[in-house]
Amino acid sequence: MSSEDIPRTIQMEGDVSISDTEDTHLKELLNVLKSNRTFGPPLARLDVSAPVFFTITPRWIRFGDYASGEHGSSNVLHEIIPNRS
Repeated sequence: MSSEDIPRTIQMEGDVSISDTEDTHLKELLNVLKSNRTFGPPLARLDVSAPVFFTITPRWIRFGDYASGEHGSSNVLHEIIPNRS
């Protein structure tokens, strides 16, 4: 099994709000994502005239790296401490 076949996940919980779509940084980000057709996420295939961006303020975050342990092992999930500044 190659490292690309090993599942990795991000789990988080927090507050979500809709971001200002007129923000030039968000438009630039969307254009960069759309320019990479090989590795771009599905977001890159959206119409740039109607983007919706969300801001997430996490209360907790977990990263699941299933390459680091066996199925059912407790060392698969790693807690990430959100920056609350």
